[in-house]
Order: sequence, then structure tokens, then C-alpha cells
Amino acid sequence: AEELSGLDAAAAASRIDQLGDPAFIAAEASAEARAESNAAAAAAAGAAAQPTTSFVTAPRLGASSQRWYVVVTALLIDFGTFVLPLAGWVLGIMLMWSSPLWSRREKLYITLAPIVAGVVASLVLSVIVLVYGGNLSMASGISPVFLGLAVAIPVAIGTGIYLSRRGWERTA
Repeated sequence: AEELSGLDAAAAASRIDQLGDPAFIAAEASAEARAESNAAAAAAAGAAAQPTTSFVTAPRLGASSQRWYVVVTALLIDFGTFVLPLAGWVLGIMLMWSSPLWSRREKLYITLAPIVAGVVASLVLSVIVLVYGGNLSMASGISPVFLGLAVAIPVAIGTGIYLSRRGWERTA
């Protein structure tokens, strides 16, 4: 509420998108409230009894909310296709969807962008071949499928970089 007070609808929507998944934000706020409550209870108990050293530990976040998880997920999306053809990328996408670090919009973008870019590139080359009535793939050595992969792989790497930057910002 503090982050959104005084903002118009467009600015509030932009700020919500920057903050990320509401469930992740709520979990962080809940963990902070618990830590403050534990610290207050320990202080009250310490005042009544003899002074003792009290350690308040940070709450343990799930594995899918930690930095190493962000790194593994981004590397699988970036380079998983080269290590395990297609299966590595699919595994990275599955890890991303199981984590609360990214919003649904980001997950859809990262999943669909390489696929859409590859299909569009293939369709454009196919239309060019049809318009010119020749077999462009034989003349130039480029097939629509190869062009689609040649476009999809760099887009997947770019989305993996975007994914890692957004995830890294949201982990401690």
C-alpha cells in the first residue's frame, strides 16, 4: 500500500509490475512481521528475566526463491538447448514456472517469445518463397526451419538474460 499510495492507475500498474509477484511480496512481508514479533517477544521476555543473548534468524526462503535457483534457471533457458537439445530449455521453463520470483506476465513472455520469433521468421521466409515462386531454400541454402531456429535461439538467450536480471533483483 505504501508503494502505491498517490499513484495514478498507469503508474500503479507499472509499479506493481516492477515489484513482481504479489504472493512473493506477501511472503516476504509476513516473514518480516514474524521476525519483528519474535524480536519484540524476546525483548519482553529478556526484560522480565536476566539479560540473555537473543538471535533472531532470517526466515528460510524456499529453494525456488534463492539466487542459486535464479542462476540455474537462467542458464538452462540460455544454454540448455546446447547441452540437452530442447530438453534443457524445457527444464529451465519448468523451473521458472515453479518459482514465485517472476510474475505470470514475465513467465508467459519468456516462454512464448522464442517460439513466436522462430515461427514468425519461418513464416516470413515461406511467404517470400511463395511470392517469388521459386525455391529460395535451395538457391540460398536457408530453409524456413533453419531460419526459425537461428532466430529463436538468440531470442531465448535474450529472454534468459532478462529472466536472470529480474530474478536477481528479487532475491537477497
